[in-house]
Amino acid sequence: MPCRRWWLAQSESEYRLTRCEEEVALLAAEQFSVYASLPNYLRLLERGGVSAPAEAAIIGNESSVAGQITALFDAGATDVWAAPFGVGADPAASRARTRSLLKELVTQ
Repeated sequence: MPCRRWWLAQSESEYRLTRCEEEVALLAAEQFSVYASLPNYLRLLERGGVSAPAEAAIIGNESSVAGQITALFDAGATDVWAAPFGVGADPAASRARTRSLLKELVTQ
């Protein structure tokens, strides 16, 4: 399956992600693999209907991520723990954009 790419608009500049959604999911699986060995996290994942930490990851562009987080709160979540991880050619910029988005969501 070909890798989908998307554009992220921020301010007046545009940033092109160099990783596709499938690659980011693999990165999440690697980054959060330790949680698959912790019984308390496994119970939470099971209650959420997923079998692996990467399945619980929120992945996408700013609009998609904002929608997914908003849906959690709309469904009754009172707390959401975000663990941003960088992707693309400039992981630090990717993390910064994610933190900026999270800040915007908190102040809405």
